[in-house]
Amino acid sequence: MSSATPLIIPDKSQAALVQFHRQCYSMLNQQWNLREQMRQRDLAYIRENDWTQEGWRAKLANRYGDPTKFQNVTVPVVMPQVEAAVTYQSSVFLTGIPIFGFVAPPGEEDTALQYQAIIEENSTRGGWVGQFQQFFRDCFKYNLGALEVSWDREVTEAVETDLGFMVGKEGKPKQVIWEGNKIKRWDLYNTFFDTRYKPTQIYKDGEFVGQTELMSRIHLKKFINELPDKMI
Repeated sequence: MSSATPLIIPDKSQAALVQFHRQCYSMLNQQWNLREQMRQRDLAYIRENDWTQEGWRAKLANRYGDPTKFQNVTVPVVMPQVEAAVTYQSSVFLTGIPIFGFVAPPGEEDTALQYQAIIEENSTRGGWVGQFQQFFRDCFKYNLGALEVSWDREVTEAVETDLGFMVGKEGKPKQVIWEGNKIKRWDLYNTFFDTRYKPTQIYKDGEFVGQTELMSRIHLKKFINELPDKMI
């Protein structure tokens, strides 16, 4: 393990990374009109496909207190089916504690229980159930979904000194509060991937996959603070 000197990326390399990100994102939009397909399915999900003039006039009349104008009735078909499927999948896969259980041969029960306790703690702290439910909903609405499984860490609050090192309060190095497995559902509207391969093969053959995420200044500081400052 090397020293804790931060890795500084040259400006030219940073610009190249940003350009590569833009090319990857534009490739998805050029080869597959995914966003518009998802938008149409979302409109059907919330019953907002009726854009006729009569429908809008009836909505405006109802909004201003005229109950005699009737809108075109759209039967709720998509949303009940999707939510029923999400509820069923949740009842099958997400009701156990922990979500992923461990089994072991005779004599290794203690080891299995230790692993199970770790997974239970990670799933509770990471909110795995909510992330899986959003993932199920994406799969049933769009026939596509994305989950990120990674190792996450939380550290103490850190500040940047004149030397560029990240230290904690009162000059103490930042300390890891918690580490564990994280499962995060990706918003497909902000996800891009290598469309030359099937979604199930991207992890093996794909050249890139990623997402864009809007962060506030506080969120960005927290994200940078939790990045590892040592190269292994």
